[in-house]
Amino acid sequence: MARRMRHPLIVVLLLLLILPPGCTLAPTQPPAAYRSTESAGPVAVAVVGTPPQFRSEYAARGKGEAASLGAGEAAVSCLQVAKGDSTGVGALVALICMPIAAVVGGSIGASRGESRARVLASETVLRERLATLRLADALGGRVRLYGEAMGVLAPVAPDAPPPATLLELAVEAVEALGSGVKGLPTALRLTARASRVRTADGAVVDSLRVRAQTPERPVAEWTADDFQPLRQALDAALDALAGQAVDDLFLYWHPAGPLPERKPVPAYALAPLSPPVIMGFTLKALKPSYRGGFGGLQFAEVASTRPELRWESFPRPWDGAGVEAVQYDLRLYGAVASGAAMAPGELLYERRGLTAPGHRVERALAACGRYFWTVRARFRLAGQPRVTEWSGAYRQLGGEVEPWSYRRRSGEEPWYRLPFDPAKLYLPFRVVPPGRECPG
Repeated sequence: MARRMRHPLIVVLLLLLILPPGCTLAPTQPPAAYRSTESAGPVAVAVVGTPPQFRSEYAARGKGEAASLGAGEAAVSCLQVAKGDSTGVGALVALICMPIAAVVGGSIGASRGESRARVLASETVLRERLATLRLADALGGRVRLYGEAMGVLAPVAPDAPPPATLLELAVEAVEALGSGVKGLPTALRLTARASRVRTADGAVVDSLRVRAQTPERPVAEWTADDFQPLRQALDAALDALAGQAVDDLFLYWHPAGPLPERKPVPAYALAPLSPPVIMGFTLKALKPSYRGGFGGLQFAEVASTRPELRWESFPRPWDGAGVEAVQYDLRLYGAVASGAAMAPGELLYERRGLTAPGHRVERALAACGRYFWTVRARFRLAGQPRVTEWSGAYRQLGGEVEPWSYRRRSGEEPWYRLPFDPAKLYLPFRVVPPGRECPG
């Protein structure tokens, strides 16, 4: 009987590793603004120029901390021996193992850790460079560009009356994130506050924090060529912040309902037609080299390196009347490892303003390459621009991953209550040309 149970147990463990932890069994309602047809009127952008707070969040800041961290991790690993053992032998072995493992782990941690002097010097370099960058002004500029492209913002004439709505922006913090190992691989996370303010009385109608993060690179690479790589990465992060702020405060829209109960892509997002969404357990998952998507998402296979992506047309019967000027925005991401699964990485391809519910990718993708894609409808409703949620397999076995809950989190939740990133549930596919065998 024990042997027969091995594979089911492996399956359960695999599912626990890849199922999204942020599912809600009873979905909450999205913000009322997502269903409103009230126009924001003319919108202007205002920037709070207070310099952002710089914080260093390295796991270890010097060889001493790296040694302690390594010792702790190694000692904790010894406790695995005692799990499930009722004889007491495992506990005895763990007690003997822990001090030895702590010494070895501490030695290894110290050898891998960067010196404290270099950590402090790198923090100083990054802090001083960031202090010279007018990040709030740069964010304001990108919000204006994106807002104009989406139809939310328009240039204000000097003699025009004051705008009805103000989009107020403040870059609150820049955090340096990393493990503290040699070379100091570092990612920078930017946090900004975006608020929709009614100019007539100064009331804050809506407000949220938006976050974006650069890739992780050694500090020496960030500072090369007079910080050119750092500036480029920060520009991409600011673009992401601008899109989040405008989308969430002005554009996201949900149909009033009632909505059909649809899985895995809920009715408030566009369902893909090709490649299809494939969910469920596969025997390939038992292979050590296998990586699928989160929530049981599998990589649908396409034969062409320039696949045609197709999705349902908008509006649908439940979207109601008054929808005009429908267009579609499409994004294609490379896939990267994220724990035991694959997730969207770098944005590789984007098309805005498509007029048909389908698009053939205009550049060749890599054979055997893994990708994620997502699409949304962009339209006008009661004269104002709106967009649907980006498509994703948000309705999971354990409940629903709510995109609005993730975007509007406070940032102060404990780790075990932090919402799951819905972008990890975008739509995966893999390029497998005819006659080609792709590993993994």
